[in-house]
Amino acid sequence: MNGYTAESPKHFMLDSGAFYKNFDMATDTVATAAAKLLGLTRGGGEFAAIPTVRAIVADGIKENTAGFNRIDNWVVTLKGTMLEMTTANFQALLGASSVDSATEATYDIVTGKDKIEDADYLTNITYIGTISGSASPIIIQVSNAINLQGLTLASEDKNEGTMEALFTGHYGPTTQGVVPFTIYNPKITGDTEPPTVTVVPADLETTVALNSAIIWTFSEAITNVSVSSANFLLLEAGVPVAGALTQSFDKLTVTFTPITDLITATEYTALATTNIKDISGNSLVQNNIINFTTV
Repeated sequence: MNGYTAESPKHFMLDSGAFYKNFDMATDTVATAAAKLLGLTRGGGEFAAIPTVRAIVADGIKENTAGFNRIDNWVVTLKGTMLEMTTANFQALLGASSVDSATEATYDIVTGKDKIEDADYLTNITYIGTISGSASPIIIQVSNAINLQGLTLASEDKNEGTMEALFTGHYGPTTQGVVPFTIYNPKITGDTEPPTVTVVPADLETTVALNSAIIWTFSEAITNVSVSSANFLLLEAGVPVAGALTQSFDKLTVTFTPITDLITATEYTALATTNIKDISGNSLVQNNIINFTTV
């Protein structure tokens, strides 16, 4: 006996996800909020929301009596190891800091402060990751976040430098009753619809630029394993063109970038096969084939 059901494979949290500063649920998307990324991480992330529980003590009442526990506080943190040494990351991890970008033409000058000001708190630090059974991501936001452990930058031979971040959420001055985290967990639906796809360049286009990439955009997220040279091909006279495949973070877009420019005034065929599956296991109904000609 175990906990497996037919729904189990739809609820796995996949891969490392990504961290964003001040992600706005009303206006931002994964595609539009690239400027808010903290960048590459190592070892994924760790979210914790730990209540501080106090047991009410009263004569004649035993310890651990139901109904006599009270939550005094929540300690909320989001932890990660940052790889990108950007000025924005230095500032975020220092917590209380200033940046001077005007004095030096070559450098941003980052310095610490002796006082934490309201502006030093991020509106939120947000983790966005993938749930196996949904095209929508899982989103965890920690509000009024600041890294209070300071900046530690570790470097070593034959390895990349890293910076440890531990962002702590805080109650707002005017929102004392609002615990400083929110988890947006996508609803899993019984998806039986096959994905559809559109392609750039368009079929029969005749003036395609020589430095063009081929971009397939799907109606729903597709699996990582579908993104392979066996399923996405660019052909010239039936011969595969060499290039690199990349998949967008939301898993809706696959891009093929040729290693070299395409040949002028030449016909090409772009192919996406029926082996491509969405995250619910539905396959393309038929091979998607488009033909185009370069300028």
